[in-house]
Amino acid sequence: MVCCLNPDCKKPINPDSHKFCQQCGTPIVALLRDRFKVIKPLGRGGFGNTYLAEDADRLNERCVVKKLTYQAKEAWEQQKAIDMFASEAQQLKQLGSHPQIPKLTAYFQEGQSLYLVQQYVDGLNLIELLEKNGAFNEAQIRQVLLDVLPVLQSLHDQGVIHRDLKPDNIMRRQDGQHVLIDFGVAKLLKQTAMAHAGVGTIVGSPGYASPEQIQRGRATPVGDLYGLGSSCFHLLSHVSPYHLSLEFNYLWSQNWQQYISHSLSPELCAILDKLLQIEPVHRYQSANDVLQDLRDAPALPQQKAFVQSTQPQISWWSQVPRKVWVGTAIATLGIASLVGVGMLVSTRGDNTATISPDQQAEALLRQGYAKYRKGDYQGAIADYNESIRLNSDSADAFNERGLAKYSLGDYDAALTDYNHSLDLDDQQADAYGNRGLAKHALRDYRAAIEDYDQALRLNPQYAYVYGNRGLSKYNLKDLGGAIADFDQALRLNSNLADVLRNRGRAQYDSGHYQAALEDYDAALRIDADNATAYNGRAHTKGKLGDRQGQLDDLDKALELDPKLVDAYNSRGLAKYQRKDYPGALQDYDSALRLDPKYAVAYYNRGFVKEVQNEIDAARADFQRAADLYQQKGDQRQQDALRELRRLQSADAKQVGN
Repeated sequence: MVCCLNPDCKKPINPDSHKFCQQCGTPIVALLRDRFKVIKPLGRGGFGNTYLAEDADRLNERCVVKKLTYQAKEAWEQQKAIDMFASEAQQLKQLGSHPQIPKLTAYFQEGQSLYLVQQYVDGLNLIELLEKNGAFNEAQIRQVLLDVLPVLQSLHDQGVIHRDLKPDNIMRRQDGQHVLIDFGVAKLLKQTAMAHAGVGTIVGSPGYASPEQIQRGRATPVGDLYGLGSSCFHLLSHVSPYHLSLEFNYLWSQNWQQYISHSLSPELCAILDKLLQIEPVHRYQSANDVLQDLRDAPALPQQKAFVQSTQPQISWWSQVPRKVWVGTAIATLGIASLVGVGMLVSTRGDNTATISPDQQAEALLRQGYAKYRKGDYQGAIADYNESIRLNSDSADAFNERGLAKYSLGDYDAALTDYNHSLDLDDQQADAYGNRGLAKHALRDYRAAIEDYDQALRLNPQYAYVYGNRGLSKYNLKDLGGAIADFDQALRLNSNLADVLRNRGRAQYDSGHYQAALEDYDAALRIDADNATAYNGRAHTKGKLGDRQGQLDDLDKALELDPKLVDAYNSRGLAKYQRKDYPGALQDYDSALRLDPKYAVAYYNRGFVKEVQNEIDAARADFQRAADLYQQKGDQRQQDALRELRRLQSADAKQVGN
């Protein structure tokens, strides 16, 4: 069998005899570079797809082919992806002599595509082991550290920073040795030093990458150590640092032990505490320092390594509150900037505690964020105000206060705070993203897109910003651009239910009803209790002729959200088409009780009244719809006036909406 190389192909495996893919029609490449036969897909990332292949020049030895699939509209953005892909090949070439780093076999261009080929690692990554066997025990974590830390020290000694350490990028071979993979965002130390004159491109995975790397683009060896500590936490707890970072920023790393359900030795706790410090200066300064403490720790009682855990597997995503989205917007509030919140109390030589104004400001910033997280936005603003009074140069405080004001619907005030934050530090990807969100809320979609562009220049892997930019493009009727941005957001993170819903809406408006249905189905697999997704899928099923499925989804949407006005209107229309006129009337009445200015419901109710021979009431509904459409400058006013004239001419006839 041979694999189709179209990254979007749903069924890429084909018989060897096929010249074109049986699923998508793409020409089949039998041998890349007349040497590598691609067998099957292995994975998909933000910039490239990976495939299992055979090397004909090495007696069909297995290898991994990585294809650059990222496509950007902007030339600078595409060049950045090409540079990062080439950088990965360069890093593998430089580092491939290490037995725990895959060797580079080839790097080449074929057609319009770039490929790199590397040594195949026969084993599972640590996320796969976590899902298969459950949470790791301490002995397993110690073994991971003992295996990976020397590799990191070797990297750092050669002037290379990995920048994306997470369980997905650590593999355990069949022989039990751990291997470090995915050098797509690795960076030379000398490049990082040069970037400190400004700030480098922000890459890495939120929750795993260090605060200074995510917020400022500052990648250092101690940032890699934070990523290793965060990975160990994930493996011990079965709780994703990514999801924790969305809800709690980096504060989770200061009380990480509350998520661990089994006991750990004091020595390992101390090591993880130091690896997970928010302030870089408080972390270990080298991998060798960690190794020294680990080797000095007392031996554990005998524990089996990598066996089935008796601990229940917990999905944190189901335990944290959902983000609050604005309307149908993706509208993430970003990862709040609390970098720099470190020790709050200093101690003089006489052991008398003293607190500086800057430390007080940091404490208030943290206190405000805790209130913000609980939904006490006014209380958070009060703390941020006092923090800013003590330190008016804190870009983070203005950004945080902007988030709280945005959450209260005060978009103009939020915009002012984001402007001030960026005046103080114009290298904050999250502040640009948040300001774009405020501009979107103020319906300044073009200006929002400009801010999203700037955020993505700083952090090309910011999935939520692609999603939000897509939404602004959607509101400008740029459906193709919106779908392209939604596609990229989902390449970076395929579990964004909100992006899937929004792409479904854009596909629906483009007339691609089957694609829309697939998106709504995928969104509901991730978030099965989302009324908006059921409502959108109901519209789509209606277009595809599935009337019963449409009604079932509308019933479910209203069960989940009895105040979803559009669902009442849509269900009323579905009942009208089934000639269930009393049921339709009841739904339109419900919609209008919730929104007395909902013109569409008046218009649709007019037809029901007409069928029931309540002509005067029908005329009144059409007139009310026309008046409301006129107030909004909506061209549908003419439709309502046409129906009104028809009734007034006594030439009534039943017309569907």
